[in-house]
Amino acid sequence: MPNCIGAIDGKHIEIRAPSNFGSLYFNYKKFNSIVLLATCNHRYEFTLVDVGAYGGGSDGGIFARSELGKSLEEKSLDIPKEYANLPGSNIIMPYYFVGDEAFKLSENLMRPYPGRHLSDIKRIFNYRLSRARRCIENAFGIIVARWRVFSKPIGFEPDSVDVLVLASVCLHNFLMARTQKQVRQMYCPQEPIHQENMDEMNLPENIAQTHTQADATVAHNIRDLLKILNCIIKLHNIFFCLKAKSAGSTSISRDKYQDTREVNCIFLKCKRKCK
Repeated sequence: MPNCIGAIDGKHIEIRAPSNFGSLYFNYKKFNSIVLLATCNHRYEFTLVDVGAYGGGSDGGIFARSELGKSLEEKSLDIPKEYANLPGSNIIMPYYFVGDEAFKLSENLMRPYPGRHLSDIKRIFNYRLSRARRCIENAFGIIVARWRVFSKPIGFEPDSVDVLVLASVCLHNFLMARTQKQVRQMYCPQEPIHQENMDEMNLPENIAQTHTQADATVAHNIRDLLKILNCIIKLHNIFFCLKAKSAGSTSISRDKYQDTREVNCIFLKCKRKCK
């Protein structure tokens, strides 16, 4: 995902039911919790954290009421204000986070297209965005596996749990940054797990550039441009596989093979429609 500066999601930290709070902490997963709302980078290091919201709220509602959500809405976060070109083109795009359907689409926050019966190009974009968003899911998984206190209900008061979670996040980042290289690569390989070869790619010059107004139209335009870019990446992967096959190579990565199968299915559907 070009220009992506991180993934955002919420994590329910299970706690014992506090007294005199009713169902405020009781979430849709049927246990009491506080919510850790966080963003992370591609190295599984947490970059922004908001902890302490009631577990009974939704991720979108918690995000809208959090300092993180308000700062993003007011554009007071330290996000680069200058735009950057998409790879292989002169199209400028803002920097953004990626999240799931619970978050509101904005200029600096991309979410997948809603619904089930989507066109193939939208489905491809949703797959790419989901693949980028897995970083935050992996970061939550690492912190739970590393600090086993999160594997069972925590018997402290909510305020004490907030401090415990923040301390765990700080220690996690310290270990991810300072741990020996061999141990660190167990969780985060040196090379990206999923990557594309962008050297030989050229985007069409006639794709309309987005405006700079911070409104819903701009956000939709940005997502549509990313959708087109991801479809072009898949076409590039087809040529890669065909080239490798003609050269007799059998070392084709799993992602590129999957991309080729998906786009081949698209071509078959179009062919049937033409008939």
